[in-house]
Order: sequence, then C-alpha cells, then structure tokens
Amino acid sequence: MIDKRRRHRRLLTSVRFLVRSLDLRAWNFSLALLSVIVGVSVTAMALALRADVGRKMSQELRSYGPNLIVSPEVSGAVFASPPRMSDSQARAVDRVVSPAPWAPILYATCRMGSHGLTIVGIRFGDAEKSLFSYWSVEGAWPASSSRKTRAEEPCLLGSMLARRLKVRPGDVVRLDTGVSGHVPFKVSGVVRTGESEEEQVFVPMDTLREMTGLGTVTSVLVARLEGGPEAVEEAARRINAAGIGVEARPLRQVAHAEGRLLGKLDLMMTMLSGLIFVLSGLCVMTNLISVVVEREPEIALMRSLGAGDVEIVLMLLGEATLLGLAGGVLGYCVGVLNARLVGYQLFGAAVDPRPEVLPVVVGLAVILCWLGVLPPLRRALSIQPAAVLRGE
Repeated sequence: MIDKRRRHRRLLTSVRFLVRSLDLRAWNFSLALLSVIVGVSVTAMALALRADVGRKMSQELRSYGPNLIVSPEVSGAVFASPPRMSDSQARAVDRVVSPAPWAPILYATCRMGSHGLTIVGIRFGDAEKSLFSYWSVEGAWPASSSRKTRAEEPCLLGSMLARRLKVRPGDVVRLDTGVSGHVPFKVSGVVRTGESEEEQVFVPMDTLREMTGLGTVTSVLVARLEGGPEAVEEAARRINAAGIGVEARPLRQVAHAEGRLLGKLDLMMTMLSGLIFVLSGLCVMTNLISVVVEREPEIALMRSLGAGDVEIVLMLLGEATLLGLAGGVLGYCVGVLNARLVGYQLFGAAVDPRPEVLPVVVGLAVILCWLGVLPPLRRALSIQPAAVLRGE
C-alpha cells in the first residue's frame, strides 16, 4: 500500500513538473513542435502519394496507349493470308482483361483509286477513344452510332496519307478491298501520331468485315491494363496459359516505362522523407537540449528536494511523448493537404486521404521525439545538485 501511494505521488509530481515546464517554456516547445510537424507532414504526404500515385500514374500514362497486344498464334506454316482471331477467342481474352479498356483491330488492304492502302477496322467507341487518346485528331472522332446510310459511313485518315491524297475532313473517299466494290466513306478527321498510323485509313469494324467477307474475326486485340508491368505480365501469362489459340505480349516500352517512373518516384519520396525526418529529429534534439541546459538549476533544485531519476525521466519523456502525439496529428493534417495540392498539380485530381497512414506517422513522430530526448535526458540525469546550486 505504501509503495502504491509512493508511485502515485511520484506520478502526480511528474505531471505537475510537466505542466509547469510547458507553461514556462511554451516558445521552446512550439519550435520543437514545428520541427516535428514539418518532418511528419512530408512523411505523411509521401505515404499518401505512394498509396494513391500508382493508380493516378496509370491513368496519366494512358496517353501512351495500350500496353498489351493479343494476336492469333502463328506456327511455322506459310499462310496465304494473315491468321485471324475469332469472336469467341476475343470474348475469352475479355474475361481476363476486363474491366480494363480493350479494342479489337482488323487489318486489311484496299485501294483508293490507283493507291494501295492499309485499311484498319476499329470500333469508334469510348474504349477506343480512351485507348488511342494519344492520337491527335484534326476534325472529329466518329461517333460509334454515326452510320445512317452507306454514303455517311465515317472514317479517319492518317495525316501523311491525307496530305499525299490531298484529302481533308469532310471529303468523301471511295475504298475497294476487291470483294465488295468501291465503298464511300466520309472523312471525319485526320490522325497525327508520328507512327505508322499516319499512313493508314480507319473505318468501322463491322463495315470492314462486310467489305472483306471475313465475318466475325479480327487481327489483333489491344488493351490498357492498370497496375504497372507486373499486372500486364500476369494478364499475358494467364491468356497464354488458357490454350485458346492466341498469343499475348506486353508492350514493354509502355509497361516498363510506367514501372520505372513509379519506382523512381517512390525512391525519391522515400529519400526526401528520410532526409526531412532526420533533420526534424536534429531540430527536436537541439531544442530539448537547450531546454535542459536552461532548466539545470530547476532540475538541481528538484533533485535536492527529493526528486529521483524516475521523476526526471517521466517528466522529459512525458514532454517528448506529448510533443510526438501533437506533432504527429498536426503533421498528418498538413501532409494530407500537401498531398491533395500535389495531386491537383500533377494529375489534376486530389490524392485521397489515407486514414491508415495516421497511426503510422503518429508512431514515427513519437519515436522521433523519444530518440531526440535521449541526449538531453542523459545530460539531465548527470546534473549534480550541489554544484549547480553553488553556480559551478
């Protein structure tokens, strides 16, 4: 019972010392608190960005186009015409890549007057518009339901092809695949990509099937998967292992570019957080050391009146813990605001707050303050009351 009362009395004494210390030295405590807030806010921002930036970066990198291509398997045999993919194979691939946007593509050859061309059948829907968002279209992207009569069939023309044939948006061109005769198309827009698409003409998929007599087949299927190169590689592995007669290949220059960007951003944020955190720890330690040096006469008087090492330790650890808790919560709030600002600046959309980050950053802040208080605590415990009170 006596020991219990003694522990209770020591705890009350330490609490009174702590409250009195914070009241007398609010300025030093505020400086240390500001140091913790800065370090924790950067760490909270980095953690929030790491948790959300992968998804936003994947959305941003959609401008690079598809990152997975699926085509029919080709054996060593020589084909009179390129192998095609059936609709049943396309549906099997869809079950793997869905809900990622994907699009079938049908390649054929045709003639426009005396010129031989590559004609490409695609569906002018939202998925295709998303997949080929890197295309620069002069004119208008055809609406998927724009066909009313044969004369109003829309198409897109590559810019180099349009320049060579002196064709502009709004003109009508006639294409012949050698099966259905000359079919009129109205040029809806001119495509610029800097790649082979500038020498091609794009028409609705169903129309090209009718023109070629190929029915429900396609040449390749392209998709844009999120989740970085690992997700793309996994989808390709699953498609190839399904045994449906198709071959899936990641477009590595796109998928790996995404992975490299995410890895470098992650490393940069980790290094920046670590550096800021170390500097914050040094600032906290410096402020606490200055507090202990200033309070040497007070600590010496406490010891001379019977305060032991336990009371001194509890007082300084209490200050450090309170500093860590307050700095952690405030730093998290500032970090969330910073993450939202960075999200708006980089991606045009806010980075969502991550509540699971709060206990992490608060714990790191408390650990930071505990480490920062160790040198001041060692100095406080080495104070000799008699020497300090005599002014030595």
